[in-house]
Amino acid sequence: MDGSPASRLAHTITSFARSAKASMAAAVLVVAALTAGFLTGFPIWWQTVVNSSGALVSLLMLFVIQHTSHQHTSAILLKLDELIRSDDDARNDVLQAEEQSVAEQEEMHHRLRSHDA
Repeated sequence: MDGSPASRLAHTITSFARSAKASMAAAVLVVAALTAGFLTGFPIWWQTVVNSSGALVSLLMLFVIQHTSHQHTSAILLKLDELIRSDDDARNDVLQAEEQSVAEQEEMHHRLRSHDA
């Protein structure tokens, strides 16, 4: 994890979001929102608040999940690169495969499969 405040915040949110406490908090908020709506007759302002809150939370979680997923993917690629470098028979041209286009990756895959056969 890098030291930036945004990264630390994203990881804190991700850690909380996958906890049982977050599930319980979400359930309590849904019940509270439904109760408030029921008691007030589901007015237009209530619908606006619920819809806006849902959209904002979804947008926030999209960026948090993307950040965390990118960091995990980068770590996996780094570990795989290290494994490839440690094997004498490995082909070093696959180390930067993620930098290539899909067509180039497919061509490399085809070459590696035909080389193994």
